[in-house]
Amino acid sequence: MPRRSDFDVLDIPPRIWPMLLMLEVSQNPQRLLYRVMGSAVVSIIGNDWTGRYLDEITVRTQMVTEQTMETLEHGRPTMHVFSYLRDDPEIGEVRRMDFERLLFPLSEDGTNVTHILGANVNLALKAAENPEDC
Repeated sequence: MPRRSDFDVLDIPPRIWPMLLMLEVSQNPQRLLYRVMGSAVVSIIGNDWTGRYLDEITVRTQMVTEQTMETLEHGRPTMHVFSYLRDDPEIGEVRRMDFERLLFPLSEDGTNVTHILGANVNLALKAAENPEDC
């Protein structure tokens, strides 16, 4: 498992940065803190959870929590596709959101997950930009 210190956001193309999220894992009690939440992630879910603990967020979906815990408990990457309805005040209606969520465990000791790096990809935008990939 890669170490958190092995990862440098500057190694990732800047166009990917808005899709990234980073969770920090604390122990005793085990909690997950959103350290980074890119603007595209905020747009998909409609909230910025930076600086908040996962267990404090009441609008999260059970599927998102389950994927996060799967990554944490098994110490291996996960990829899930999610669809849900979100009230969008900008257009005054409820819209369907389809996205892929990739999570990658990181560790400072090579064994215990201390951070989770993730990316949310809006499937509608992905299809519009790369129709041959969908």
